[in-house]
Amino acid sequence: MTGGRRQPAWDTDGARRALLRRRRRRRIRLVLAWGLLAGLAMGVAGGVTLGGSAILGWVRTHTDLLHVRAVNVGETCWVPPWEIANSTGVNPGDDILAVSPGEVKARVERHPRVLRATVRRTWQRKIEVQVEENPPLALWMGHAPLEVAADGTVLGSPPASGRADWPAPPEGSWRPRGVELPLLTGVRQKEADAGDRLQDPAARQALAFLTRLRAYGQGGESWISEIWAGSAGNLVVVTLEGGIRVKVGDGRLSRRKLEALQTVLARVRQDAAPVEFVDARFRHQVIVRTG
Repeated sequence: MTGGRRQPAWDTDGARRALLRRRRRRRIRLVLAWGLLAGLAMGVAGGVTLGGSAILGWVRTHTDLLHVRAVNVGETCWVPPWEIANSTGVNPGDDILAVSPGEVKARVERHPRVLRATVRRTWQRKIEVQVEENPPLALWMGHAPLEVAADGTVLGSPPASGRADWPAPPEGSWRPRGVELPLLTGVRQKEADAGDRLQDPAARQALAFLTRLRAYGQGGESWISEIWAGSAGNLVVVTLEGGIRVKVGDGRLSRRKLEALQTVLARVRQDAAPVEFVDARFRHQVIVRTG
């Protein structure tokens, strides 16, 4: 046995416990530090929010920096733009932050002449409104002359004047108004207000017939003076030129049948012979009944 000092053995378990204690203390200090920073940040944010709210409230109350400057309506063909502007319920000077585009859209779309609307606020403090209109198809001669759309919606009285009151639309988008539209007569339903819909079956057939003509590129306003809808399935058209009565049944004429009808009408007008009526109800022929 050799002499010399004995080396102490290392306590590995104690060293591990000491290391874990140091790590726990470090994590606690980090958590406390981040918690303090978060508290300070929240305090600063709250102060900024309160201060910002106070400043915003003062600006809204004491200045016109957030007031609506104008309500602008895009180009329209069938309804004066000031009617759309009035229907928004927004006026210059209103608080623009209190204007809800969704609520304005809903109000505008309640106008019978509007199918759909788009509303947005701009940084120039303006309310911009674009509408897709519900165009008139016929002039219903009920208790008063009222324009009617393809879906039967009663649009109201035709404008007293033409297009002089607002900017002209793009070339080709204009349609005749008022008495220049085909007259819808004989309808059994007598009363309806703007925004209501015609429910009379014969009237709905007449409107479907006029819609079909537009789809064929032969709108009724170009050759029809009147369409009588006193009985479903027995529609009678009166032409603009010559006042010729044409029986069209329920109005479901094919494009080819309509072309044949136009050819017959041209010959009748050329011959200038007295005609009682033209019958287009048959599938393969158009009959002329002379008077």
